[in-house]
Amino acid sequence: MSKLIQGFYQDEDPCLRLTLEGPSTDSPQIESVCGVIDTGFTGFIQIPERMKDFLNLQIEGAGESSLADGSKREAPWAEVKAIFSEDTVVGPAVISEADEVLIGMGFLREFRKALVIARKHIWLIDEDDFYGVVTNFRKPKDEGIPSLEAITT
Repeated sequence: MSKLIQGFYQDEDPCLRLTLEGPSTDSPQIESVCGVIDTGFTGFIQIPERMKDFLNLQIEGAGESSLADGSKREAPWAEVKAIFSEDTVVGPAVISEADEVLIGMGFLREFRKALVIARKHIWLIDEDDFYGVVTNFRKPKDEGIPSLEAITT
């Protein structure tokens, strides 16, 4: 049976809760971090500079980031340990002057989660389980667009 992870909306933004900590074993931890799911952000995660300082993260380098308005800027990054749904992944955190945590598509890929966003609900499901679900949908005969009508067996 598939395990669904439910997200939530905060001020109309789709969000998830996760835990962040530095990559070393004695690093501090921040539990129940609210991260906004940003489907336009291809990176792993973006965190405010104050979180980097609290977690004692070390800047590993800098990379170019694309902003929503199409502009680009150089931003520093550091390795961070993200704990989500009983799994742990170490990945690059873009350090930002903004005050919010952004969860990028790289985060969902690394945690192997499929994202489903509806008007009032947000769910994540393991990729392998999701592939089993989508095979129960059929394509209309005349079109290449998958049908939302599920096949019942």
